[in-house]
Amino acid sequence: MAEPGPGSSADPEEVRAKALDVFRTIGASAVQSNLERIARLEEAVTAADEGRLDQPGRDRAGQLAHTIAGSAGTFGFSAATGPAHQLEDLFRMDRRGVDELGSAELGTARQLLAELRAVLAAAPEEDDF
Repeated sequence: MAEPGPGSSADPEEVRAKALDVFRTIGASAVQSNLERIARLEEAVTAADEGRLDQPGRDRAGQLAHTIAGSAGTFGFSAATGPAHQLEDLFRMDRRGVDELGSAELGTARQLLAELRAVLAAAPEEDDF
């Protein structure tokens, strides 16, 4: 039997449930990708702490944080968007005329990364999608 097409009398609740299942599956993959991005950001913080994070590295880290903010928000983790945007701002410090991250910024970055991990370890917020 063929699936109902446009204009058919498919049960809207059933269609919504199927769509949510697909969305959750994609969201689970996005969580794993974001955890990998967090690991890369942790490496960037370590490199910055050791004086090895150059401008292109800071730009990449800022882009990773930006990607986490968008992805997490899309898949039901709106609580991750704020910390991710704060990380993006930290790494894009050249926009503020700053050349390197100081110990206070590194501490803040580590705290934000821990917060992101905790948010992504929880279930997504159903109201967010």
